[in-house]
Amino acid sequence: MEKSEILQQWIEGAIPDPFLFQQRRAVYTHLLGTAHFAAMLAMKRGADSEAAELAGLLHDISTYLTGEHEDHARKGAALTLRILGDLQLGTPQQQEE
Repeated sequence: MEKSEILQQWIEGAIPDPFLFQQRRAVYTHLLGTAHFAAMLAMKRGADSEAAELAGLLHDISTYLTGEHEDHARKGAALTLRILGDLQLGTPQQQEE
């Protein structure tokens, strides 16, 4: 299973139940679209498309998990490192730390 598939499954289980079906669908559409666009842009620029895809999937994760938008970029960055570490999806260097 690819890293992005593992992460997508984790996200599906992590988003709180209060989200109604339509909201969940909008969240997934947004996250998957951002991930796809980030991966394509990275490929075009010669960057790591897998890392860009994972970043796209997690770029708003703090907002979706907490329901709070304030300072979501900083909170999301910290949360992303934890999630990638817990799921062992980071780079080999990150996994050694």
